[in-house]
Amino acid sequence: MKYVKRLVSFIVVLIVLMGAFSTVSFAAGEQYTENLIPAMTSNTNPSGKASASSIWSNSNEYLPWKAFDHSSTYSWASATKTGWLEYDFPDAKCISKYTLTSRNPVFSVNELPRDWTFEGWDEKLSSWIVLDTQKNIIDWKSGIKKEFTFENQNYYSKYRINVTANGGWVDVVIGEMEMMELAAPKKQVPTNLIAKADDSEITLSWDSVKDSTSYNIKRSDTLSGPYQTIATTSAITYKDNNVTNGATYYYVVSALDATGESANSNEISATPNKNASEDSTVKLSVLLNEGENIQLSTSYNLDNNKNFTWSSTNEAVAKVDENGKVNAIAEGTADIYAQNADGTFKEYIPVKVVKGVADELRLAAHLEIGEKAKLYLTDDASKVTWTSMDSSIATVAADGQVTGVKKGLAIVKAEMNGQSYQIYVRVNG
Repeated sequence: MKYVKRLVSFIVVLIVLMGAFSTVSFAAGEQYTENLIPAMTSNTNPSGKASASSIWSNSNEYLPWKAFDHSSTYSWASATKTGWLEYDFPDAKCISKYTLTSRNPVFSVNELPRDWTFEGWDEKLSSWIVLDTQKNIIDWKSGIKKEFTFENQNYYSKYRINVTANGGWVDVVIGEMEMMELAAPKKQVPTNLIAKADDSEITLSWDSVKDSTSYNIKRSDTLSGPYQTIATTSAITYKDNNVTNGATYYYVVSALDATGESANSNEISATPNKNASEDSTVKLSVLLNEGENIQLSTSYNLDNNKNFTWSSTNEAVAKVDENGKVNAIAEGTADIYAQNADGTFKEYIPVKVVKGVADELRLAAHLEIGEKAKLYLTDDASKVTWTSMDSSIATVAADGQVTGVKKGLAIVKAEMNGQSYQIYVRVNG
C-alpha cells in the first residue's frame, strides 16, 4: 500500500518538474568504458548475477536486478534502512567508476543512500575490500545520476554498494547502478608501412609512433594473416633475410609502449627476386670501407640533422647516430633512413660496405669542396655510364668517384641496361 501511494499523479508531476533526469558528476579528466553491466531481465539474465541483502516486503517489484535494468523507472528496495546491493560479473573486472541513479519518480529523498562504501570481493582473502567511501550525500532529486570514481588496479568479479545509512526513511532505494572500467587510451598505430624487395631480402620501413619503445614485426604467407611475430626492434626499419625468392610475404607492424601493444598497421606485401637489384626503383649506394665513417645531411647546415630521426636497416653492417653520421661495421648492405618529427619527410640512402677497395673514400652524400666519394650500382663498373647533371658543383668519373667542386646541390646519374638511376650530392664550401 505504501508504494501505491508513491504513484499518486500530483507527486509525479511535482517531482519531475523539480529535477527529473538531472546529472551530477564527480569525475573529470579520465576516460571510462560504457556501463559493463548488461540490461538485466532477471537476477541471472542475460549474464552475471544480481543480489541484495534484503527486498522490501519480499516483493517481486523490488528485486535486485531492477537496479541493473538500464532504467530508473524501476528500482531495488531493501527491507531496512541499511543494506547492500551486489552484481557479480562472469569474469573479473577492474572497476574504477560507478554511478547511482535515484528512482524516477522518487517517493522521498530520504530513502536514498547517504553513507556507503563501494567494495570488491577478494577471493584469496575471502573478504570485501573497500574501494570507495562516501559520506553525507544528501542532495538527491528524482532521476538524478551521481558518478563516483576512485583508483583501483585490482580485478574482482564481485562488486557491491554497502549502504550504512540513508536519509532516515524505512528502506534504501536505488533506481539504477552502473559500473565502468578506466578506458585505456587508444594507442597510435604505425602508419605508412612500405616494403622494398631485393635478392633474398625484404626491407620494411614505417613512420615512428610517439612514446613507443619498440615495434613488433609480423609476417604471414597469406593475405590478411594470420601473422607470426618474427622480430622486435626499436628502429623504424627492419630487414627480413629469412625469405625465399619468388615467394610473396605479407607484413604488418605494431607499436609497443609501457602500457601495451597497439593494433596492427596497414598490411604490405613484397616478393623478393634475384633480379630485384636491377629494378628501376633501386637507388645508387654509397661505398665505404669497413671502419670508415660518412656524414649524411638533409641541408647545408649539419645542425639540422638533429631535427630528424636516423635509423639503419642493418646495424650489423652500418650504424648511424642521432646526427646522421654513419659508421661502416662489416661487409654488406644497409639503408640509412632520415625522418622528420611529423612524418612528412622520409628518405633513405643505400650504403654498401666492402673490405679494402675504397680507401680513397671519405665523404659521399655530403662533401666539402675538393673532397671525394665513390658511388656504387653494380660490381661490374663497365656496365655503368656516369653523368653529373651539374659538373660545376660536382664531377663524377667513369668508376663512380664524385668530387665536390663548389657549394651547391647536384644530381649524379647512372645508366645501366637501359635504366636510369640518380642520387643527390650536396657540396658545402
